[in-house]
Amino acid sequence: MSIHARPRATVDVDLLAPPTAIASIAGALAPHGFTRREPTPTRLAGGDVVMHRLTKIVPGDPEVLMLDVIEARPGPTERAWGTRMDAAWEGHAVTVVSRAGLIELKRLRGSAQDMADIALLEEQP
Repeated sequence: MSIHARPRATVDVDLLAPPTAIASIAGALAPHGFTRREPTPTRLAGGDVVMHRLTKIVPGDPEVLMLDVIEARPGPTERAWGTRMDAAWEGHAVTVVSRAGLIELKRLRGSAQDMADIALLEEQP
């Protein structure tokens, strides 16, 4: 949302990655305190979304940091993966899904917040 519309406070960070990269991502984040609490991923949107949740507990902070790694699998997540683009964010290059790809991912969940995000994304030039 921050790249395509405006920053919005959320309780998690979502990453989209090929299924073959999930173990490497979890391994790279482990030294930074992120762990997988569940041995198997969560399946959402009728199985179209396969999500691996990594969490980090920071002593003295009441919030748990959550990082959700979503597998780019055949279907909507792979289509979104195919829309990746480079963007600048606070002086750094980042790779994000396109606006259309983000809208497709948000339609999968369809929460009230996702619908509001879609409306905002569709208003942007």
